[in-house]
Amino acid sequence: MKRYIKLISIICSVIMLLSLFACDSSKNESKSEITTVTSEVESTSEIETTTETEPSTETEENTSSDEATSTDTEPVTETESVTETESEESSTEETSVDTSETETESLTSLILGDEVEYAGSFTVSKVFNNDMVLQRGEYIRVWGWADESENGKKISAEFLGAKADAIIENGEWEITICTAFDANKELGNSLTVYTDTTTVSFDNVLVGDVFMVIGQSNVQYSINEYLGYNPDPKWTLDDLNEDALIRIIYNSNTDSTGYPKRGTTEVCKDLVSGNKWEIPTQNNIRKYTALGYFFANEIIERTNNEIPVGIIQMSASGRPLCTFMPNELADKYQSDFLDTDGIYKGNYHKDNAIARYMYNHYMYAYERMPLAGIVWNQGEPESPAELSTVYVERFTALMSYMRDKHNIVNKEFPVIVVEFPTTYSKPEGYEGAWPQYLDTGRIRATMGMIPDSLSNSYIAVCSDLWADETHYNNIHPSCKYSQAERVADLAQVAIYGGKTLDEATGPILESVEISEDQKTIVLKFTNVGEGLATSDGGTAVKGFEPLIRKNAIDPKGSITAEITATDTITITSTRAMSGIAYNCITGNFYGDEINLCDSFGNPARAFWYFHP
Repeated sequence: MKRYIKLISIICSVIMLLSLFACDSSKNESKSEITTVTSEVESTSEIETTTETEPSTETEENTSSDEATSTDTEPVTETESVTETESEESSTEETSVDTSETETESLTSLILGDEVEYAGSFTVSKVFNNDMVLQRGEYIRVWGWADESENGKKISAEFLGAKADAIIENGEWEITICTAFDANKELGNSLTVYTDTTTVSFDNVLVGDVFMVIGQSNVQYSINEYLGYNPDPKWTLDDLNEDALIRIIYNSNTDSTGYPKRGTTEVCKDLVSGNKWEIPTQNNIRKYTALGYFFANEIIERTNNEIPVGIIQMSASGRPLCTFMPNELADKYQSDFLDTDGIYKGNYHKDNAIARYMYNHYMYAYERMPLAGIVWNQGEPESPAELSTVYVERFTALMSYMRDKHNIVNKEFPVIVVEFPTTYSKPEGYEGAWPQYLDTGRIRATMGMIPDSLSNSYIAVCSDLWADETHYNNIHPSCKYSQAERVADLAQVAIYGGKTLDEATGPILESVEISEDQKTIVLKFTNVGEGLATSDGGTAVKGFEPLIRKNAIDPKGSITAEITATDTITITSTRAMSGIAYNCITGNFYGDEINLCDSFGNPARAFWYFHP
């Protein structure tokens, strides 16, 4: 009998591998243009943690909760084949977004016969729970754990009539439902995971676009803070629409139980916190990221509430990039070092830059959740030259890593980076507290080069959004709704349509030509509308800084910048230049110290171009 069970297990494993290959190879058959998702689920298991080198075999019995309804059921019999069909509710109407129904596909999901025994018990990852959003246009992956004694047995899942099975191996299982659903805003749909004795159901599951909003304190910056300081807010609590199809789940480094220990290679397979997907209401909205919620609100309004939006908030106040790096990339790029206390720390700020834990303890649990895109607002600690020079390479590697981990169908989901707005130091004569001032000019300009390194990435220009020199909390400007609008503009360009890049943002550096004597630099731009212009209508173009061989601003440099063609600026200097930067001075504000724009008045994005 044991030989028979072992043989069945081997055969099922081969079937599953072939099915996953078929699932991947069929992805190009889908007509859905947008294929991204992030789903969260919930179960009552304890947090699973493990090192990458020694996978955990700890398992839990599945139990019922208010988030996952577990019921005993009659044995379930699977058919040998399934035809994928879209429900009438999955189509959208009266929206500018192309959400045409996915083409009916032949079976690609793994379906096992009755000869394979169902597992007796299992646990579903806590990233799944009620009121979540699944990514439209992506295959649905559901995963969890079971006792090692359940190895070789099967588990099933079903959503909107599409089904799939999985075999438990080494105490773990993952089901892939190879159906790329269109947006579905109907309440009442359930994602079920089941055996012949137990069903775990996650209710009111929507299908739409899931965005991970990642950053430091400016992502942590809550709606409560926004309302607390904003003389003329663009949004108030009176504007909250509780019928809007927005769902948010909160993840922050302020939510920590102290285990696992930060700065180690240990990863959390499941969520550290007990946070769940929530519907924003008057009772809970104040705690959420202002940037993330306002962005979701803009998308909902621009798509007539036809496409649900899920926001996964990942915020870590004051944390450098090394905190967000997974073990594999941290080792590859040597972005940290192992200190004498056994903790990985950034190669800078040795006293407080504990590395790796935001990815290992928060983001890792979501690795298999598909995404529509990432909104990124981080980088202030990388202001020093030695850090800014390596930022683009490491950031590009992180985004490429996440694209590969999260999505099966669309691995090129958009990444939208929020440009740092103007920041001011404590004004002379000001009395009272003034948070730490960071000179973010250089890293702002450096990050402007990310789209040259990372495909399908965008910079949300913010140089014209903040000019309050007297606000005590200048490093956390309250222009979050305006920033969210800029991000939403670019999301329209990348995903939803209805805007061109010309309409969404200003001039973008295309090429740089340096003369032989290095005293003349010719810059070519795209996205200029009918031609380059200045915000004040003058002939002098302001905001450029010459760079010297040390990859730094020339303190003795004196240049002239002129618009010499509709898409061209010519820089001349009496000294040799090794590069050129724009909007690289922290306190420069568009319309004052900087003024380059397109014919529509959209500000140019910052950049830092160095050629040794």
